[in-house]
Amino acid sequence: IAGLESLSAERIGQETRKLLMAPDPTFAVAGLRNSGVLQLILPGADDRWLGPLVHCETALGLDPDWLRRLAVMGGEGVEPKLRLSKSEARAYALSRDVGFGALPLAEIAYRHGQNVAQTAHLIRAVMAEQMPAAGALGQIAKAACACFPIKAADLIPQFQGPALGKKLAELEQLWINSEFALEKSELLNHG
Repeated sequence: IAGLESLSAERIGQETRKLLMAPDPTFAVAGLRNSGVLQLILPGADDRWLGPLVHCETALGLDPDWLRRLAVMGGEGVEPKLRLSKSEARAYALSRDVGFGALPLAEIAYRHGQNVAQTAHLIRAVMAEQMPAAGALGQIAKAACACFPIKAADLIPQFQGPALGKKLAELEQLWINSEFALEKSELLNHG
């Protein structure tokens, strides 16, 4: 542990990225925890879910994702401690929000993409101490490719300005809640 304080946050961040991208970093991270280093570099981090997450990634044939792994570990002040870039910080925060939130996986995939929804699925499964449903990956992929069938022009002149935006959002949520099953005509005929 001596000399750790002399390392820059950039260097600690680089090494953490490399470590968490390893095929199975669980033993190395456990070593960091046991030696007290993990709490020095990431106060509040908890690696108890890292092993199950790595197991799930491997079982489903998913590539290692260091931000997903970091998200399941958490910690205080992760962004400045590891000098995450703005895009990494946003991805980390989003992974934590959706992974520990209740938004349906299909909606996450549609709004944020396949990888974010996969991350949410894995984190939720690990926290529930269950293997993630393999069939959910296909549903996630389908939802990530879904294309909302209504355009603003479809609602003009009946709706304009803020009312148009509100109606579009309402119909989009209705479509998402139908698991992307409602057709354009059904949506346009919705009261």
